[in-house]
Amino acid sequence: MSLDSRELSELIEKCFPGFHVRRRKQILTGWDSIVLEVNGEWIFRFPRFKISERNLRKEISLLPIISRHLSVAVPKYEYVWNGNKAYPRYFGGYKKIGGVALTVGGFRLDWIRGLSDTISRFLKDLHSVRMPSEELASLQRYSVATWTENYRRTYRRVRRLVYPLLDSDTRQRAQVLWHEVLEGIEKADFEPVLIHGDLTSRNILLDPVTGKITGILDWIDSMVG
Repeated sequence: MSLDSRELSELIEKCFPGFHVRRRKQILTGWDSIVLEVNGEWIFRFPRFKISERNLRKEISLLPIISRHLSVAVPKYEYVWNGNKAYPRYFGGYKKIGGVALTVGGFRLDWIRGLSDTISRFLKDLHSVRMPSEELASLQRYSVATWTENYRRTYRRVRRLVYPLLDSDTRQRAQVLWHEVLEGIEKADFEPVLIHGDLTSRNILLDPVTGKITGILDWIDSMVG
């Protein structure tokens, strides 16, 4: 994916006749996707790689199923392009959810109690979702044993690929970190449940006036684990 925002806007209009792009703003070029805000009210996600497309398909199929169980808003995709000969790549768009990312400045300490209550309720709702196995088919599923092995495998790759690039001091600090992580994982004992997979502050939206959470974004890493 190497298209710029103008080309992506033209692509939206071509794939969805009747949709007119009056304004556009590229708000993210991440590892997975290019994200475009359109007309101040729509968000379009364009996967950059095949694996990103698979993850976006997963998100789009999962969210309608779980949204009715959640106490906060999640993206509701109204435009989904499945690809054709003219443009074979998959992408989608949803109505923008109001609010700003939790990482944006202006955070107030008196919001913490409300945020904590809302996030804990959201996690309880999410982890309580029970769906038929066919609806979970697109999700990675981990048992305690496979979850632990996944971390071990990641550590082996980091040690092989990353450690040779680090100076001795950084490598030593990394080793201490990994030792703590692996030691904790070895003691893991949990019932696998549906998880978001990337619940960082940039994926949590809040009202900048009231501090209330308005939505949870970016479900491409969701899994059972």
